[in-house]
Amino acid sequence: MQNHKHLRHRGFTLIELLVVIAIIAILVSLLLPAVQQAREAARRTQCKNKLKQLGLAMHNYHDVYNCFPIGHQLTGPNIGGWTWSTALLPYIEQTALYESFDFSFKARDPENRQFMGTPLTAFICPSDATKPETESHPDMRTGAFAMEEPGIAATSYLGTASSFNGWTVAAANGLLIRDNVVKIRDITDGTTNTLMFGETITWNTRTNGQDFGWDPNLYARWRGNGSVGFSLVALRMGRQRINPPPLNDTIKRESFSSLHTGGSQFTMGDGSVRFISENIEHTGRSWNAADPYDTANDGAGYGIYQRLFSRNDGLIIGEF
Repeated sequence: MQNHKHLRHRGFTLIELLVVIAIIAILVSLLLPAVQQAREAARRTQCKNKLKQLGLAMHNYHDVYNCFPIGHQLTGPNIGGWTWSTALLPYIEQTALYESFDFSFKARDPENRQFMGTPLTAFICPSDATKPETESHPDMRTGAFAMEEPGIAATSYLGTASSFNGWTVAAANGLLIRDNVVKIRDITDGTTNTLMFGETITWNTRTNGQDFGWDPNLYARWRGNGSVGFSLVALRMGRQRINPPPLNDTIKRESFSSLHTGGSQFTMGDGSVRFISENIEHTGRSWNAADPYDTANDGAGYGIYQRLFSRNDGLIIGEF
């Protein structure tokens, strides 16, 4: 008989196995941030495309009516706070939804409640995963939640009303203002130098982690604390800087903000989209100061960020 030598197969030792596991763990830890950055870059691009489409819709609206829509329609018979985003529905392929609303009633009347809860992904930033598509709001008289009422569709994008807080004719120097319209000819600073709308993430920003109750509403002003200003659910001003520190709820709900690192995206008056750094020059001058725009000093105390909100201040815009 022929003798065969038995070969001895050598396996991994425990130390070798641990080394391999450690190497794999290091490779995964290096790979995950790159994957997360790639996903955020894709979400940021999607957000930019949504803002671009809304800018195009605004200009299509202007072509039809020779003006941009009212930023927030608060006054008038049977008016219930309809916003600029409602007016854009026919221009983003949502004509059927637009025609479902009965504008002879207030937005929160029973005739419109069913449609107020129709969410649209076109108005939600993909990075803002915490923002619900719909939310129930407390009754403004009692503060209690009316659970039988449907949720109200939310939005990540709000209009730009003025450089500083306020709703007077002098203060409402933005592109989307309350109870009035703006035409392209009114934007004497140039559409490339004037903000149209931008991002906000005011959902669930209470310091105690509870429901904020002031989520921006897509179609209209719905419910909330009237002392803060109804139009803040549709519009923003430049008084607060981009991505302010969470000092208090008021500052957060008055500002533009995003989950994109370092700033926020804005649609300009010409329909282009710009990412603006949270470190852009900003001045916190009060809107009711004697000269809030500091025109007497050629805008020396008027930051670039605030100048971008104004459609006609005549001040020079630097790099941003």
